[in-house]
Amino acid sequence: MKTLIESIKINTISFESGDTNVYVNAILSKEKLSYPSDLVISHTDLNVIINKLQQQNPESDISSYFDEEIMYDGSSFYRLNSAKYSSTNFQVNHFEFTQKIKQIRA
Repeated sequence: MKTLIESIKINTISFESGDTNVYVNAILSKEKLSYPSDLVISHTDLNVIINKLQQQNPESDISSYFDEEIMYDGSSFYRLNSAKYSSTNFQVNHFEFTQKIKQIRA
């Protein structure tokens, strides 16, 4: 079952090479509700988000905003922190996830 979100304002995206999960911290809006949330999504959905962000910000290279850290085992950890790029719009409207998402919120 696909999940439709009216708006996603991304705070951070992080993932480790070789891991199938991508972790997103964002503010989700659906109908009149808006709430901070942590999501576990697939790399397929990450690619769709990056493509949408790239379309909204054609003057920027969204993939270059990811910082890479080499882990103790030689794998890479990637992280995007939107607070570092205040001139870029990290909000995606009318987004439909390709797979069921895991959402963590209080």
